[in-house]
Amino acid sequence: MQEQNKFTLFMNSKQFKIPFHFDNLVHIDLNIFNSLIVNHHYHVNSITNEKIFQSFLDFLVNKKEPEITHDNIQDYLQLSQEFQFSALEDLIQMKKIDDNQ
Repeated sequence: MQEQNKFTLFMNSKQFKIPFHFDNLVHIDLNIFNSLIVNHHYHVNSITNEKIFQSFLDFLVNKKEPEITHDNIQDYLQLSQEFQFSALEDLIQMKKIDDNQ
């Protein structure tokens, strides 16, 4: 029964479940939002590893800040562009500034 109260995101032929209700749902790309609301699922176009994607979801759903490094910044950038999630874009920009100092 609890699985019915979750959205499914498909990435790299794997399913990731997220709750129907979380604060940042209204802060993502409108097309993704609509797909989740209407279809209860979304196929992620970004290509990244599962660990980074799960970290992104933890930030999106639980506001747990990801550890953005020089090695993974491009993966997070790709996800932020696809999801249009400004909080992640802000973190990436702060990381770029920190790396340049």
